[in-house]
Amino acid sequence: MAWKDDVWAAVRLVPKGRVVAYVDVATFLGHPRRPRQVGNALAALDEATAKIVPWQRVVNAAGYLSIRGDFAGKDTQKARLIGEGVDVDDDYTVVGFAHVRWRFPLPDDVAG
Repeated sequence: MAWKDDVWAAVRLVPKGRVVAYVDVATFLGHPRRPRQVGNALAALDEATAKIVPWQRVVNAAGYLSIRGDFAGKDTQKARLIGEGVDVDDDYTVVGFAHVRWRFPLPDDVAG
């Protein structure tokens, strides 16, 4: 499976109403120094795939929303997160980021 497919699959694990940082996704995939590539993989989503990959749930490590591809921006990401019950302030930062930040399961947790 290609890197972007791995990223998309990982992001699909993030529950509604929760967020993760790019570095969380990269670390879960075994590459903690590749958060920028996670962003690139999400920016590569086309409209059809973006409907099944909840890209809006990925923010930067400070809880700030980041702009992605041509068909969506910070306002779209903010609206989608608010629609899922995540509070986002006027500065495009997730309110209470530490409390809504989701942690990927450890490999041992997934295995059993």
